[in-house]
Amino acid sequence: MKHKCIHWFRKGLRLHDNPALKAALQDCEHIYPVFILDPWFPKNSQVGINRWRFLVEALSDLDSSLKKLSSRTPTGPPQSRWTVRDDSSSAAAQCSVGHPLVLHQWAQDSAHRTLPTGRCPQDAAHRTLPTGRCPQDAAHRTLPTGRCRLDSFGWLFVVRGVPRDVFPRLFKEWKVTRLTFEVDTEPYSQKRDKEVMELAKQHGVEVITKISHTLYNTERIIEENNGKPPLTYVRFQTVLNGIGPPKRPVPAPTRADMTGVSTPSFENHDEIYGVPTLEELGQDSSTLGPDLYPGGEQEALQRLDKYMQRTAWVCSFEKPQTSPNSLTPSTTVLSPYVKFGCLSGRTFWWRLAEIYQGVSREFKARTGFPFIDAIMTQLRREGWIHHLARHAVACFLTRGDLWISWEEGQKVFEELLLDADWSLNAGNWQWLSASAFFHQYFRVYSPIAFGKKTDKNGDYIKKYLPVLKKFPPEYIYEPWKAPKSVQQQAGCIVGSDYPRPIVDHDVVSKRNIQRMKAAYAKHSKDPSGNQAKSKGQKRKSASILDMFTKKAKK
Repeated sequence: MKHKCIHWFRKGLRLHDNPALKAALQDCEHIYPVFILDPWFPKNSQVGINRWRFLVEALSDLDSSLKKLSSRTPTGPPQSRWTVRDDSSSAAAQCSVGHPLVLHQWAQDSAHRTLPTGRCPQDAAHRTLPTGRCPQDAAHRTLPTGRCRLDSFGWLFVVRGVPRDVFPRLFKEWKVTRLTFEVDTEPYSQKRDKEVMELAKQHGVEVITKISHTLYNTERIIEENNGKPPLTYVRFQTVLNGIGPPKRPVPAPTRADMTGVSTPSFENHDEIYGVPTLEELGQDSSTLGPDLYPGGEQEALQRLDKYMQRTAWVCSFEKPQTSPNSLTPSTTVLSPYVKFGCLSGRTFWWRLAEIYQGVSREFKARTGFPFIDAIMTQLRREGWIHHLARHAVACFLTRGDLWISWEEGQKVFEELLLDADWSLNAGNWQWLSASAFFHQYFRVYSPIAFGKKTDKNGDYIKKYLPVLKKFPPEYIYEPWKAPKSVQQQAGCIVGSDYPRPIVDHDVVSKRNIQRMKAAYAKHSKDPSGNQAKSKGQKRKSASILDMFTKKAKK
């Protein structure tokens, strides 16, 4: 059976990662994308004009996305898309401002600019024709000589009213057989949804709900915690670690998903179901300040892309290190987009995971530190690197600079090393990250000074990073410090031909030492976290000769 479906937009004001919307399109004939302006919210919560503006912009953006998704250039004879009656008198008619209509032939125009009987070429608004609305209007509804039958998905229906009153009417008027929406965990929303689901059952309407506003199913978290909500953040993280990562986001619907699906049109759609203005919501737009954070999915995704390109900033980000009084925000300001569901939390999470877990730039010789990049180039190319080179990149990835889990480095070495051994690999990464076996976390390999000890001229770097081979020795380990003239003479401009350093080593290494100190202090009897002092000085390791000598004495 082909369904007539309502998809109820609430917080999830987006097309990407909207599994409930995707479910609505399965075996669907007609779909009605609906948003309900529920009077409960302004009556029971404080909503300022900035938030109203954000919501209106988000709804307008969603409406626009739905229309873009539905835009299709008509093909075939005009009768396949238009219902037209012969009305020669309309050729002599005038538009709303008195301009004569002129005859035009139907054409394959995605904007639907030509009509079978004519259009007004001079009326910029192209609004009212003698026999109806011009299809150049945003709704594209009525032709001068007939009705528009463009069978495609699109247009948001903004409905005013209490959901329990609204849905019985819509179920009946639109002959709805299926209702889909995203799960909402807030108390009022739970009560509201329970009422609506009961009404749907009474009207024989199938209900499909999907979790996509929260990263996890909150009920499962409680279940995994012996039926009780976790009361500390540490416990909360422990439960999540047992569950595993969140589900991956689902892609936005495509035109292929719309095959055979349409949204019935209405002549007065904008008047009844259009996105309201601030004035219609009782707000005075003259009191608004600058629109620094426009609402909507498109703005959300653009902001996400902008910040995810700053890989080094993402890897070293710490909220306590940001500024509350900076002239421009020192954080992403993505929170309102997540709150309204313009940005999926799962999309945000997995984009961050790609940076943290993929270690794409760090382990593809793009750190901006030539010694580290040369090591990783050799590893990828030849499958082997010196054990001290392994130490240098392991320290750099973990406690030294990037503060990324040793487990991610273990995965890369397991893939690339010819001599990869599971036990040795895991043990060495735990050792170099000072997670186990080795506790002198304050001993950090410098990505600059360490290589200079044995190769002052940087011949190793020049071999594996030929883009830097013309740099003089004094700049080969730190090419970003070279004057512009030296970079030009070397034929390599830092920031263009070779990346700038992904982090400031002097800054992040000191910060990470303090992080390690705090972590050790938390799990040590010595509150200072000085493991070397509490456990004694470093002991000289026994040599192989000593081991054989002891064995011979026995």
